[in-house]
Amino acid sequence: MGTGSPFCDPDCSERVQGLLPEFRQTYLDCHADTSCNDDPPTSCEVQASQMVEQRQLDDNFLAECQTVQSTCEDSFDSAFCFLTRYYEEAAVEAALDCLELSCSEIETCLRLELPLAPFD
Repeated sequence: MGTGSPFCDPDCSERVQGLLPEFRQTYLDCHADTSCNDDPPTSCEVQASQMVEQRQLDDNFLAECQTVQSTCEDSFDSAFCFLTRYYEEAAVEAALDCLELSCSEIETCLRLELPLAPFD
């Protein structure tokens, strides 16, 4: 991440599977013309985000995530709190479980469950 297209990583195909299909397709289409040496267009996430709605599950995650992050003295990136609407429900539910871990373990867990977040 942060070195051109995120789709140059060898585990890319596994990482995008948790994304909602309507978000994933738009996001991948946006990146289709970039190479591994290019910086991806910053608008890809914005374009794809217009394809999905915020669910109650996402609102629940956001509230819990922000509470845990403030308790954990910002030990994980706050961007994780805002991106669950891009993911399948199973990934969001697994990410909710991450918030029950110790502060030092949360970010590692969130990176497994929400692997493209935060979108770099």
